[in-house]
Amino acid sequence: MIVSIDNKEQYFSYLASIPIAIVVADAQTGVIMYANPKAESLWMRDLEDLVGKPQTTLHSEYWNAKGRETFSTDVAALQSGKSVTHVKNAALRSDGKEIPVEITAIMVNIEGKAALVGTFLSIEAREKAYAELHERERELNSIFENSQVGIMYLKNGRYLYKANQRLADIFGYESPAEMSGISMEQLHLSYERFVWFGEHHYKPLQNNESIHINYELRKKNGESVWISLSGKAVDSNTPADLDKGVIWIIDDISDYKALEEKLRGQNKRLENLLENINGISWEFDLQSNRFTYVSANAKKILGYEREEWSDLASWEAMLHPEDREETAEYCMTETQKGKDHLMEYRMVKKDGSVIWVLDIVSLGRDKEGKPISLYGFIIDITQQKNDQLKIENDREHLKETLNELEVKSALLDFQAHHDALTGLPNRTLYHDRVEQAIQKAKRHNKKFVLFFIDLDHFKEVNDSLGHDIGDKILLESSKRLSSNIRAEDTLARLGGDEFTVLLENIEKISDASHVAQKIIDAFRQPFLIEGHTIYLSCSIGISIYPDDGILSNDLLKYADNAMYKAKDEGRDNFQFYTKEMTELAFERVVLESNIRQAIQNDEFTLYYQPQYKGDTKEII
Repeated sequence: MIVSIDNKEQYFSYLASIPIAIVVADAQTGVIMYANPKAESLWMRDLEDLVGKPQTTLHSEYWNAKGRETFSTDVAALQSGKSVTHVKNAALRSDGKEIPVEITAIMVNIEGKAALVGTFLSIEAREKAYAELHERERELNSIFENSQVGIMYLKNGRYLYKANQRLADIFGYESPAEMSGISMEQLHLSYERFVWFGEHHYKPLQNNESIHINYELRKKNGESVWISLSGKAVDSNTPADLDKGVIWIIDDISDYKALEEKLRGQNKRLENLLENINGISWEFDLQSNRFTYVSANAKKILGYEREEWSDLASWEAMLHPEDREETAEYCMTETQKGKDHLMEYRMVKKDGSVIWVLDIVSLGRDKEGKPISLYGFIIDITQQKNDQLKIENDREHLKETLNELEVKSALLDFQAHHDALTGLPNRTLYHDRVEQAIQKAKRHNKKFVLFFIDLDHFKEVNDSLGHDIGDKILLESSKRLSSNIRAEDTLARLGGDEFTVLLENIEKISDASHVAQKIIDAFRQPFLIEGHTIYLSCSIGISIYPDDGILSNDLLKYADNAMYKAKDEGRDNFQFYTKEMTELAFERVVLESNIRQAIQNDEFTLYYQPQYKGDTKEII
């Protein structure tokens, strides 16, 4: 139905109060008849610059051409009394910039002349939000495809919906596409194990908790593989709907590959913020404290009759109790400042349900510029708020998961390179530090020193007092060693009671002697362990780069030879490596080998020579 307007000036005055850009054009000629203040602001053109101009001046040639494609269809709809809604276009401002807009148009008769009335809603912020969301989705997809851990997305009863290349590599498939749609039963060692896993580790995901487990599965070729699994349901409700999806993070722990990243499924694209332009238009007189107009949509959207919108208190009664005080105070404060403003708050519908709304408020002023009225437009944004909250929750969940993976990766790396008892670097990390020291010493023409330290008589103490006491001695030994070297020096435990020290940037060999003597003196102090007073000492062998060797294995071996020399010299001392020690070490190895071979070949003869007391001739 086409509405007839009898009073053009009164109608244009009403349009001036609407806080959305509106343009009226002659339906026959397309010449602009009127543009309200919001339209002037949108196009950055005065009313005098708009009226009398063809409506094609509002848009670029590109958008005018797009409009001509649907012109006949749109005109037919308008002439039949229908509205044309959600038309995407762009407003061409006076500075040449195009502002994305969404157009809704109707046809009216103004004093007997057919006119087109178009509302132009700027969607610049929405377009920007879409662009940001697209970029976020692209980044998430990149993380998914390039993750160093396997990721699979299960849906609809444990069927594989999506997987990355790393997952295919772990299970021996050529690509994720080859795995698409397979049942998880295919990856289990047997049907019974598949059922058991579902009962004990899949269904509990309904509690919306993460599950972490090490488990044995099957590759494509039938070989078994031990993997680490971390699972989480996609649905954040409790109980979670597992058919909506489960994300599993998987890594092959048989090769000690650390978990890198976890990725949940792609975020749902934001709904069109103003997909439904229906809203509530209202006017409020500040002097009488009364609503002077509320559109009929108030009943459709909120369920309240227009008569129920009486004064300010009636509006406040419709607000959610938790938002009521803050929203009313903000509205009054901004009004007193003379500012137009936007408000997001919750309203309670007449049926008791709650919706989120965006309230666009403009001020009407008297001749002196004093605010005398308010004009507002209320839009239902409940769906957008829910989507926004879901995205924020998903983002926080993903952040927590990634932090958890980083902690696990750091822990695995630490365990792989440090001694479990003392927390000191182990043999692997120590060799790496020595190799780095060699490269630095080459570049800067420097020396460095290796200590090989062995606790004297530790085995006897460990066997007699037990391993618990032995472990505490080793812990105390690591503390004494640490306290007698510099912070930049490396102390490592190779195993048992063997420790090593790497001293870099040694200017004088006497510095190494000084450190070694400090360690010897420290171990001369008794160990007080669980009521036992234990006396131990240590023997130290020292090798020097590059004087004794330029390879890490040789330097460690030479320090070991020097340590045995220290033990031969009575223990509780240190010895520097000499080439003769290598020869002695070789002779020792040969001697031990010959003794073992002689024992096996029964080549030893035992002689007994009794000892007698000289006075009594008795055998002692």
